[in-house]
Amino acid sequence: GEGSNGGGGGMNETEPNNTSAQANTWAAPWIATIGSASDVDVVKVTITKAGTTLSASVGDLGDGACELDQIDSWLELWGTDGDTVLSADDNDGDGKCSSLSKTGLAAGTYYLAVSAATGASPGTFAYKLGVTLN
Repeated sequence: GEGSNGGGGGMNETEPNNTSAQANTWAAPWIATIGSASDVDVVKVTITKAGTTLSASVGDLGDGACELDQIDSWLELWGTDGDTVLSADDNDGDGKCSSLSKTGLAAGTYYLAVSAATGASPGTFAYKLGVTLN
């Protein structure tokens, strides 16, 4: 693909991945695309130690798209049931990109869902999902 920054940085995403049952397993670097206004990308993150803080952010591919408001994302963290929204964010990252953090999580598999924010223009974008566990 265009603009890959070394290391064979292709897409990690495998469609369909719109639900927790279809979730892809997160791995760094996570690069994917929101292909339509209704597209949702769900990735699963496994926490092995109780009391973990999960931080996640939607970023651009090094092209400044967040700061230029070319990515308007919505990010949700779902609980281990694959349904309950534990945290959600619209614009706490750079520009209109999303960023969230949730502390005190128990061990288990959690889900991050990335989509276009309501009324996003453009409604499609490529992005990188960053995740840290502390």
